[in-house]
Amino acid sequence: MTNTNKLRPDEFGDNQPDLGFDNVQPDLGFDDPQPSLGFDDVEEDEDIEAGGPLYGDEEDSTDEWKSVDFHVDGSETEDEESDGGNTPPPQGSDTASSSDAPESENPRSANGEPSTELITLTSENSEDSEEAETFSSSDFDESDWISPKYPESLWKSLEGMGQAFCEEWKKDGSVRVTGFNTAFFARLVVLVANLHQHHGDWYAYSESVGTWHRLSNAELLNMIHRCVMNYGKTNGITEIVKLCSARFCSDVARFMIPFPDYVDIFDHVPKNVVNVQNGTIVIAKDGSITLHEHSPEFLCRSVISIDYDPTADYSAFVHEVFRDVVTPEDQEAIQQYAGQCAFGWNMSQSILIICGEAGTGKSVIVKVIEGVLGRGAYEGLRTNMLDQRFELSRFEGKSLLVASDQYSDALMQRGAHMLKSLTGDDDLTTERKCENEHPMINGEFNVIIVSNSDLPLSTDGDTKAWTRRIRPVDYRGGLPKTLIRRFPNVLLRKYPEQILNWIVEGAAALRRNGDSIIPHPEMLRRIESLIQESDAAYAFVRNCVIRTGNREDVLFSTALYNAFTGSSYFVGSGSKQVIQTKLKKAMKDVHGVNEPSHDVKGSDGKAKYGYVGFCLEKDRPE
Repeated sequence: MTNTNKLRPDEFGDNQPDLGFDNVQPDLGFDDPQPSLGFDDVEEDEDIEAGGPLYGDEEDSTDEWKSVDFHVDGSETEDEESDGGNTPPPQGSDTASSSDAPESENPRSANGEPSTELITLTSENSEDSEEAETFSSSDFDESDWISPKYPESLWKSLEGMGQAFCEEWKKDGSVRVTGFNTAFFARLVVLVANLHQHHGDWYAYSESVGTWHRLSNAELLNMIHRCVMNYGKTNGITEIVKLCSARFCSDVARFMIPFPDYVDIFDHVPKNVVNVQNGTIVIAKDGSITLHEHSPEFLCRSVISIDYDPTADYSAFVHEVFRDVVTPEDQEAIQQYAGQCAFGWNMSQSILIICGEAGTGKSVIVKVIEGVLGRGAYEGLRTNMLDQRFELSRFEGKSLLVASDQYSDALMQRGAHMLKSLTGDDDLTTERKCENEHPMINGEFNVIIVSNSDLPLSTDGDTKAWTRRIRPVDYRGGLPKTLIRRFPNVLLRKYPEQILNWIVEGAAALRRNGDSIIPHPEMLRRIESLIQESDAAYAFVRNCVIRTGNREDVLFSTALYNAFTGSSYFVGSGSKQVIQTKLKKAMKDVHGVNEPSHDVKGSDGKAKYGYVGFCLEKDRPE
């Protein structure tokens, strides 16, 4: 006889089951020792505020479910006061929804160096330390911050999953376990390992590395197997080895879903942090730098495997990588873009274009940036493929797109217009091969393009957007005296802390400039030159049409067209109507004139289209 409704006496009463994680950590695929996935202080039963309850209503909680708190390592603690999982963001951090929150005031020490004292983010200090007081001060809006810890009330939801396992009574009075409840263990694994889902992938926090780690399918199955095996051994289920099969673990993985009303915590990632090996760097709007201890609340999903040392002198590195082929102004622009790459998103919405002679070392600095970020952070960019079906899916989980050794027509390819969306914070739909789902990605990628020649643009009339985005830098000068093989790797081995300090200082300069890479005068000239070369109509109107302000001066549309087509500017292919449309768009971009007047009388007394108060440069009145 099989009884599927019987509840074991030691299961889910005043005492929750011991899952036996004291000595065995869930296997995430890291080297020994295995990282702990839990938090030292499990929060008391309160809702996580994010403009409303995140995981349900307060009446879901009962004293029955608050007597014992669970940790991933299997330890049990008596119920004690806590802040209910509503921990505000670490000091000085920006979230995606609270970028205007006031920054912390801990800019630098008395000698002007960044503060390197590790700030510990633990609840034990939350009532005694001065730093912890600032965490709960009015500097932060807690409704904009989602704690990555599940509230205790969610353990009650296990009751709705049914009995953990089925039992069969034999004739001799013994009991045999015949099967496990897949839905029960699917929810149990999420709670025990504190897993959070983002774009369909499950993430677990690794304390040893200091990041949220995306679980591969094998790692997830391994974790489920450990959880079920320890549950069975703790509760004396001798059939556990036979029942916890690979098929059962796969079934559990398919049943794992986020909780009702779940809000993706990674949509609230702090935007001004750089996660490094010895902590997490927070850079305020004024450029102040503070080093914190690793914390799950930073929601970092990557780490730079270099220790941060603000005293590391990077002057030798700068001399070796740039020599005398890059001006100091261009060096600052590259440094700020490197700092933006360390943040992991394109806050300035700009594209770094590196042009120059072959052999001058253009690709060296790009490979150095790639080496610092790590292989999983960047992806190759193919401008001619950006409008293809599956191309955007290659960028999932990446933060930097690099196009190396491009031909001069790289930005005139059919798909090059997508670069504006990839850097302009647009939501883009991707398509994966052999999958029906179409996940979204956000267009906040950093983009670096390298070429031996200047790169004219296919502006398609949108010159303002390209003017705002492109940041061209030049490599001009002689070749190096000696050629060093794998020079970027040599620099990374020789100057790791110095390179990281150079990048962090670039990120601080970027923040001081209002999260924008401000072009210097020479760069402005290059931008203007590229736009003129890319859009002949725009260049002609800017250089050959002047505003007189005299209503007696009229520039007829026909005269403008004839002057342009008869000039030395590259008109390109297209009908008269297409060219006139380009000229009309150029008049709007350059002079702010939306439409030509349609009732201007010509010399023959007939009404014609024309621009009042304008004339050609060659017809300028003396």
